[in-house]
Amino acid sequence: MCRMEFDSWRPGQEVTSDDETDSVRIVVGGVVKIVCESVRGSPVTVGLVGAGGFLHLVTGPPEAVWHVRAVAHTPALVGILVDSAWREVACHLRVEEGLRLAACAWQTLSRRLYEKCALLSLPIRGRVLHELRVLAHEFGSPHPAGICIDVPLSHADLASLVGAARANVTRAVGALRAAGLLAQTPGRLVLTGGVEGRA
Repeated sequence: MCRMEFDSWRPGQEVTSDDETDSVRIVVGGVVKIVCESVRGSPVTVGLVGAGGFLHLVTGPPEAVWHVRAVAHTPALVGILVDSAWREVACHLRVEEGLRLAACAWQTLSRRLYEKCALLSLPIRGRVLHELRVLAHEFGSPHPAGICIDVPLSHADLASLVGAARANVTRAVGALRAAGLLAQTPGRLVLTGGVEGRA
């Protein structure tokens, strides 16, 4: 911890550091969203990262890698571990610990890539419900009506997550409410159908 630097970010601010390529950033508090710029239309939100999550973005020439940014979704506190400190930590890991860390990172990336590809075959209502279940798993807290997603989410946020027009997402949210799968409390969505199940 003594080798880390900390910065706070307001919602909408891009989470940056002086050394973009070699530093490892860890979300200490709040929520940060990973945003991928689109050639046409609005940016796509790849996912939301909560406390304890790592932010290490792919960099490269524009023609090879789409511009990926980390943006504070809520007020966020981010710890920055510079390359020299990160390498020192990595050198002290046992072989099995290093392999476990690499495997965990690969499984997480593979799962999200598979999910995003599989979502394209679903109707918008199914996409919205799936992303809400993912968010309920990662940010959920018990609620009398089900599971409260303890992150502020607008219809525009959901549209960016599922890759659909905001108006279509609004209709899908309405359909989920009518079906008894979704409720709302002030500033939060409540998944009443649980984290599992079908759309």
